Amino acid sequence: MSLGEPILARLDRPADERDAIDNHVRDRLATHEFYELHLVMTLHPQADEPFEDAALGVSLTALDGGEPPIAWSLFPLRATVPVTVTHSIGVNAKLGFVEPSATHSTELSSDQVSMLGLGERESDFEWRLRRTKAAELSGVQRMFAVVMARKGAPFQAKMIVSASVRRARLGLARFRANLPDNVSLSISHHGTE
Repeated sequence: MSLGEPILARLDRPADERDAIDNHVRDRLATHEFYELHLVMTLHPQADEPFEDAALGVSLTALDGGEPPIAWSLFPLRATVPVTVTHSIGVNAKLGFVEPSATHSTELSSDQVSMLGLGERESDFEWRLRRTKAAELSGVQRMFAVVMARKGAPFQAKMIVSASVRRARLGLARFRANLPDNVSLSISHHGTE
């Protein structure tokens, strides 16, 4: 597993959410700033050791001890993969030379959740990914958050990653890592550090 370079850009207004901004939020625009946080996680599974699940968590803190920033919105909130399951039942009866039979097939289609965003409007948020019957968990995974913070107040975004790998001989192995401070993002009134 590896993480790509996170990108954080200041927004004047959260463009995708203009229709949803009510008077309360308009009042907050006078005292708060919005930032785009783009995160990329790439999963590199070994041929015989697939990822069963993975997670990327972010914790936002105000460096001055004030009101912490929050994830105003997360994308994706939910990603699904279509899965089709077919059930067949058959009955045979032997009656002399004739063998009557009856079969019945049922096909069910559903969506399995492959990615779930959790913690919208909170300081601690995450994305959880899992392997499905229809899709392996591998490759580039892109995540995006709009962060709301007090104007001019410095804040920090710390990240944590975790994953479970299915090992051929050892079964399920779980891994977790708090990323070092030099991988976190610190925002001051002068911009991204």
